[in-house]
Amino acid sequence: MEYREYGNSGLKVSVVGFGAGQIGNNSQSEKEIEILLNHVLDSGINLIDSARSYGLSEERIGKYISHRRDEFFISTKIGYGIKGVSDWSYDAIAKGVEEALQKYRTDRLDFVHL
Repeated sequence: MEYREYGNSGLKVSVVGFGAGQIGNNSQSEKEIEILLNHVLDSGINLIDSARSYGLSEERIGKYISHRRDEFFISTKIGYGIKGVSDWSYDAIAKGVEEALQKYRTDRLDFVHL
């Protein structure tokens, strides 16, 4: 796998990332999703893109590969869809980060998009 520096961050990310939108629905079994996510990492892909709007993708990433967290970067979207707060408000962003950390079963989000 080829890697490049992400901007001037010093972080080396794979030139191919994995978009997790399709693992958020029920078109694959849980076992297939577990195998797929581990294969993604085994193949050298280290950038996984997801979002709260991608169904169960965040939870599945947390469930199946959080034990390999040092092997990949999470790119996610937040700031919208939080009950009881206005989209793009401070509260929506703060709660979005908190919820994402819980779903991914991690202590950090590497790239956050608003």
